[in-house]
Amino acid sequence: MDMAIVKWRPIREWNPFAEMLDLENRLNRFLGFTLGKQTGTGVVSWSPSVDVYREGDNFVLKSELPGLTKDDIDISIQDNIVTLKGTKKEEKEVKEENYYHSERTFGTFERSFELPSNIDRSKVNATFKYGILNVTLPVSEESKPKQIKINID
Repeated sequence: MDMAIVKWRPIREWNPFAEMLDLENRLNRFLGFTLGKQTGTGVVSWSPSVDVYREGDNFVLKSELPGLTKDDIDISIQDNIVTLKGTKKEEKEVKEENYYHSERTFGTFERSFELPSNIDRSKVNATFKYGILNVTLPVSEESKPKQIKINID
């Protein structure tokens, strides 16, 4: 009977999150894909990092989009879903070079986020500077809490 040799790890060093990441990496290698890798159809997709947070009376969507211009990005709001779409074009500058390893991704992406329905769509603002997209989504005035002073007789 053959037995596999497994590295011994003391219980005090066990990290369940590291084990889950290791399992995910093994499954990706087994299935032959990783985030941003070309699929069998030749379509390449990737998923940019996005932060969504509340800052005062605004919701803010912040995303890292290196290598893109504002013309490569499309932002839309439908109902209470904000959608960020775009395309990162592959650079064709390298001529007759053989890549041994490449981690840069190219292709299309789409990310959608559900926000509260009290966003004032007429005041949404977006800026794009140094590869960072900032979308400010203000909360409507009607939905802000109001304090009413009550006089005591």
